[in-house]
Amino acid sequence: MKGHATFVKSMTTEMYQEQQNHSLAYNQRLASQNRIVDPFLAEGYEVNYQVSDDPDAVYGYLSIPSLEIMEPVYLGADYHHLGMGLAHVDGTPLPLDGTGIRSVIAGH
Repeated sequence: MKGHATFVKSMTTEMYQEQQNHSLAYNQRLASQNRIVDPFLAEGYEVNYQVSDDPDAVYGYLSIPSLEIMEPVYLGADYHHLGMGLAHVDGTPLPLDGTGIRSVIAGH
């Protein structure tokens, strides 16, 4: 996927580490809240990831090679992001390396 190759090449080691640090901080804040938010029912709810300055930035890609699927993942499952690809559901941990992480990624 052309977009994925450009995405990977454009990220410096420092940018990647910064994203990881912000993602880890989000997951730690989340551990104390323990709630999943339905963005379509929560009126006036705003996602506060603090991972990127651009709310429409690609967070990563979901790859399923056996199905030849490579889709961008955005932060915040709203109509806008779901129209562009897959989206992380706020209130669930961000997908990071490790065990016991149960991220929810929405798409259609």
